[in-house]
Amino acid sequence: MRPGKTPDPRPPIRHSSFEKFLIPHMSEHWDIIITPRRSIFSLNLREVWNYRDLLSLFVRRDIVAQYKQTILGPLWYFIQPMLTTIMFTVVFGNLAGISTDGIPPMLFYLAGITNWNYFAECLNKTSTTFRDNQNLFGKVYFPRLVVPLSIVASNLVEGRKYRFSTIS
Repeated sequence: MRPGKTPDPRPPIRHSSFEKFLIPHMSEHWDIIITPRRSIFSLNLREVWNYRDLLSLFVRRDIVAQYKQTILGPLWYFIQPMLTTIMFTVVFGNLAGISTDGIPPMLFYLAGITNWNYFAECLNKTSTTFRDNQNLFGKVYFPRLVVPLSIVASNLVEGRKYRFSTIS
């Protein structure tokens, strides 16, 4: 340790003799051990709750942007899954003869497509969240978890509209 430096108050990391055998350099003594200040799973949900109005604004923004960018508008959310369901019913039910164990084939494939589309949309959109909103992150502070949560919530709202309107 250099003169004038304060010692690290954290206890040194202890390794088993088996780890020292596998990695010989672990028996060396280090002056500084870098450890994270917080756990990787500390999400600070209280701060997200304080910004719930921003979360609702992002959800509204996502829904409005989706409806404005399609020619058919919200009608597209009904057409696309229905066409896919009909295609699956014809291919898997009629041509391949795959059983749905007594469940009506249209309902079986519609339920699967709805859940899969929700999962796929959430995964695809949240994977590019930080790249797509990088200009917003640099301008003002807010919890970074709000934007991916808004995408998941907006997909849930859109999916809920679709599910309840086709089942009834």
